[in-house]
Amino acid sequence: MIFCAGKKRTFVRNPSRNVLPPPSAAQLLVREKLRLTNQTLLPLRSLIDETWESRKYTKKTAFGSAFASMMINGFDRFSSGVEIDYQNIRICRGTLNQAPGLRLDLNGTRLTVSWINRGFHARNTFFCRDEDEAILVLLFPKAKVCLICRNGEIRRDEQLKADLPSPLVGQQMHAWFFFTNQGSKRSSNSEYLGEIAVGF
Repeated sequence: MIFCAGKKRTFVRNPSRNVLPPPSAAQLLVREKLRLTNQTLLPLRSLIDETWESRKYTKKTAFGSAFASMMINGFDRFSSGVEIDYQNIRICRGTLNQAPGLRLDLNGTRLTVSWINRGFHARNTFFCRDEDEAILVLLFPKAKVCLICRNGEIRRDEQLKADLPSPLVGQQMHAWFFFTNQGSKRSSNSEYLGEIAVGF
């Protein structure tokens, strides 16, 4: 029997005798996708909630929109199992222009992201301001480490530099980059910069 003490009375019920069938292969697949999506995006939740332009693009929360986006687009459709397709994961979505000439270079543990601003035709327009903040997100799946490089660099600087911790040497790294502007509460779409091995 199952007993439950309420505020005014005690309830007694017989336990359910219904035996649920084991989960199907499709259900197990969805559960694994949910687990991996949660594992990937949860460390970034505060950043996503801050920068994702949820009022324009969704009626859900910012994190809920990013979660749904990864569930739909963030897995390899041609894989026999569940394999994350990192290039289709979106960390941020917004209306600001992304920078042309975006490039990531890694020398040992010194990381540099560069872009073009001075020659960009949309410079200092509604969708591209010199004071837009530059943000770099780094994910190390095997080490289960996520780094957010947010050191005050802005679009005008045309460069963002970061030093990676030495314990991450030899790890595979995935990188995303985007701009945000807290004054106008707008951001750019995140752009995937690729998968790179951190060298010595």
